[in-house]
Order: sequence, then structure tokens, then C-alpha cells
Amino acid sequence: MAGLALGCMAPEVSSTLVIFAGCFGLLMVRGRHLSMLQRPAIWMPLCGGIALALAYSLGSMSLMGIPSVLVFAPLFLIWPLLVLLRSAGSNGPIDPAFPASFALLGVAGAMVIALNDHFVLGLDRAGGSVANPIHFGDIVTAAGFLALVGWFSNCGRWRWLFLLGPVFALVAVLLSGSRGPLLGYLALLIASLGYIVSTSRWAWRGVIFAGLGVAALAVAITFLGLSDQTGALRVFANLGEIIRSGTTSDSSTAERLVMYQAAWAAFQTAPIFGYGLVDFVSKTAAFAVPGTMSSTLPHLHNDIADFAVSGGVVGLMGYVLFLLAPLVEAIMAPAGPNRRAARFAGLSLSLGYFVMGLTNAMFGILMLTVFFAFGAAIVSQLARSD
Repeated sequence: MAGLALGCMAPEVSSTLVIFAGCFGLLMVRGRHLSMLQRPAIWMPLCGGIALALAYSLGSMSLMGIPSVLVFAPLFLIWPLLVLLRSAGSNGPIDPAFPASFALLGVAGAMVIALNDHFVLGLDRAGGSVANPIHFGDIVTAAGFLALVGWFSNCGRWRWLFLLGPVFALVAVLLSGSRGPLLGYLALLIASLGYIVSTSRWAWRGVIFAGLGVAALAVAITFLGLSDQTGALRVFANLGEIIRSGTTSDSSTAERLVMYQAAWAAFQTAPIFGYGLVDFVSKTAAFAVPGTMSSTLPHLHNDIADFAVSGGVVGLMGYVLFLLAPLVEAIMAPAGPNRRAARFAGLSLSLGYFVMGLTNAMFGILMLTVFFAFGAAIVSQLARSD
């Protein structure tokens, strides 16, 4: 409930509870749990943290760069979270419908929040009542497709209910007016259709699912994509403008382009270890045209740029280890009843966070980092019974 459902509806409460659970799990770690360190979902984030600690300390030329890695602390709690699940009697194969149900509940609640924000509270960008609208759209997109793991369960006709996950998520994302989550949604929709069709026993089931997905997307854009604040129109309009002229009149997109250009210049001057995490934004702003970029921004609105400037090539290695942990965990998992569900969940987490991280920070934002960590733990539970 805390890790999947509340993440969409009450992210601060969710983050607090999940981190508390992870810390409690540390107290339950015993010698017999050391074998779990062989799981990619555990060792890859830990190695990523070591790489970043090295980069941040050498990049900033200060040992104070090491504690800054704690901004990614939820990723280091995947091991104790799995220990806690195991100690609670969850060891062994679990029905994919179990975690999928909580994800679906969270997305349904998020859709209600979005509708209330837009039509009752009159907010231009839904989700603002519980979180930053962009972060709201990001986590709802991730949860909506994570709910699809229920499609691979053995619950008969009830598994069709989990197809509502992406539908509920689409409504919330469009009302949030966030372009990054929409791009992530489109990428995950295509990947999900391809995965389910390729692994479906009967081809017509995949065709029906594809038809439902496309129909839901078309209907939602038709009825919800009529406002200038809606992410659907903003992303397509800005993309066409950039392709035609190389510039854009949208201030938000223009600011991002300035940050990305400055980030590339900053990376070239410190390509190995970067500048450290503490003041990498101000260091990046020095490479921008004066007056075009603020030095007080929290991040560069792009995960690749953030890790490249703050940690250089070594920092990018840490990012790759974080990002691919759930996918590698699923791919390397032994044969089992939930292998398809685990691989789908790992693919959706890694791909979703990569695409959404192209326009906004994902890792380092507490609510999004916590959700990824808990999602990786769920992937590991689905993939292994040891």
C-alpha cells in the first residue's frame, strides 16, 4: 500500500513509510541473507552508489561529496526491503495480481485527484494539490504500466481489469499538462503492446489489447487535449517547432534547451569525475549565455545531464547501474512461473524512467526514487523464489 498505492496519492507519506520499512529491514538482516546480494536489483544500485561517491568526492575535491550520495538512499534500501518481505512470509513466488492491485488502486486514486484538481479546484495543471504536476505525472505513468503485470496473473477474466491501469494513468497525465510523462507514456504503450503481443498465447488477444490501448489514447486526447495547458498539444507543437526552426517560442522548452547546451559544455571540461553534486548547477550556468539560465535551479531537467555534469563518465556509469537494475534482474532470473511478469515489470520501470528522465530529473527526486526502489524490489520478488 505504501510503496505502490500511496506513491500516487500521498507521495510524502509513501516515501516516509517505505524508507522507515527499509530501515527496519536493516535490523532484520542476518548472515543467511548475504546470498541475496547476488541479485542485480541489489548489487547494481550499491555499485552505482560507490561509483557516484567516488565521482562526487574527486570531482569536488572534497570528502563532503561522499555524503551527497544519500540523495539516492532509497535505492540502497532495496536489500532490506526484500529481507523484510521475506521475513513477512512473502518468500517464494507471488501472484503478479497482488502488487498489480495496489498499483491499480494508486492510479485510480490519482485519476480522481486529477479530475478534482482540474474540474473542482480549477487548477491549470492537475496533481498540484499533492505534488509537483510533473512528478505527479511521472509516478502515475510508472504505476499505470506497473499495474499491467496483473495481466500475467492466473486470475482468469479478472486480469482484464488491469488494462485500466494505463487508461487511468493517461487521464491523470493529460490533465497534469506534463510533456515528459506523456512521452514516457507513449514509449511504454508501444513497448507494452509489443511485449504482450509477442508473449501472448493467442494473437487475437494481443490485437484486442492493442485496439483498446489506441482507442483509449485517441478518446482521451480528443476530450482532454483541448486546452493549451494539456501536455498532448504542448509536446507535439513544440516538437514540430523545434524541427522546423531549431528554436521554440515555449519558454519552458527554451529553458531546457539552454540547460542542455550548457550541460554539454560543462561536461566537456570535466568529463571524468564532473563537478560534484553540491553546486553542479551553478557550475553549468557559467557555460550558458549570461541571463539565460538561473544558477539556483535544483537540477538540469534531464537525468543524463545531471549525472554527466555532477559525476562525469563515472557518474554516468552510476546512472546506468541504477536505471538497468530491475531490467537486468528480470532478464537474469531463473525460469519460473512469473518470469514474463517480472520481465515486463523490469522493462516498464527501466524504459519509463529513462524516457521520462530525458525532460526532467527522476533519480534524486525523493518520491520518484522511492517508487523506483520499491518497484525494483517487486521485480526481484516476481523473478526469484530463493
